[in-house]
Amino acid sequence: MFRVMLLATALGISSTTAFAADAVVYDPPVMEEGFSWSGPYAGLQLGYGWADTDWTYQTGGDTVDVDPDGVFGGLYAGYNYQFGSLVAGAEIEANIADIDDETDCPSAAFDCRGEVNAFGSLRARFGYAADRFLAYGTGGLALGHMKIETEDLTGNVNNEGKVLLGYTVGGGVETLIGSNVVLRAEYDYYNFEDEDFTVDGGNEIETDLDMHTIRFGLAYKF
Repeated sequence: MFRVMLLATALGISSTTAFAADAVVYDPPVMEEGFSWSGPYAGLQLGYGWADTDWTYQTGGDTVDVDPDGVFGGLYAGYNYQFGSLVAGAEIEANIADIDDETDCPSAAFDCRGEVNAFGSLRARFGYAADRFLAYGTGGLALGHMKIETEDLTGNVNNEGKVLLGYTVGGGVETLIGSNVVLRAEYDYYNFEDEDFTVDGGNEIETDLDMHTIRFGLAYKF
């Protein structure tokens, strides 16, 4: 009888242990979701630009090469949509600039100056994303404001400013810092339409303008 009771007790302990082992539940590991570039963003940018403007005088055919350079800063905002590793979006930018140059005019009685004091663009963007790193190309419509100025030996200034229409193409890289801040570096080329200006107290010139820029930006992704 004692042996029967001892065997039953042993079997009961074994069954309880087995049940307890079966009852242990292991939670599956939580996998962190990958970062998505989809959504709106807005930021600030600061950069350096260098340009080439060729002046051609309508009377006489004299030419002047004015090569402005300088700094600019502005705002940009846009929206991205990510599908797989590809990212597509649109962006708008607006900048104020101090990009200028001065040289001698064909007439020794005048100095010639050219200045780009504002520009902006509306662009499409297409890129490849590797988690929090994005490489992209961009292109679209551009607007720029250029001022042409001449000054004679007595200090009289004749100037005219116009808004120019053109296009821009470029590319850059972005990386996420923290959870919502995006740092970028970008190069862009701008080409603007030829335009006529009046200088030297009545002389007509035709100008063309193309410009290169590099900039760094810091944006908040919403």
